[in-house]
Amino acid sequence: MLTTARSIDAPEAKALGLVDEVHPADALERRVRDLAAQIATFAPLTLAAAKEATRRILAAYTVKDAEDLLLSCYLSEDFQEGVRAFLEKRRAEWKVADAPPVAPDVPPGPSSGDAVDVAVVGAGPAGATAALVLARAGSE
Repeated sequence: MLTTARSIDAPEAKALGLVDEVHPADALERRVRDLAAQIATFAPLTLAAAKEATRRILAAYTVKDAEDLLLSCYLSEDFQEGVRAFLEKRRAEWKVADAPPVAPDVPPGPSSGDAVDVAVVGAGPAGATAALVLARAGSE
């Protein structure tokens, strides 16, 4: 999805395994609260360890020293052309044909899906927080 910039809807995100559950918008908040209440009953130390393990895993997949890549894109004429084309609802006319070099030793990061809502709900003792990724049915 990153290279094609293709959006997907909630049912497709579920079919691809990007989200665990899909709920209509009017049921989403209730589901988040129910799940947060369930998570709040779990052992605080175990939740804290799971959160820290997740943080460490994501940190290992974070691209370090990528400022040059970002600047080469966001300060380019092609970026400005892309924004203009998007706003004018037309196909962009790119000027630069070559992509910036990518270091071969940088591991790929975790993928994420489009068309999902992220609901963060505080719950439980010791500041345990439930971070839930849920998609609304029919969202894009």
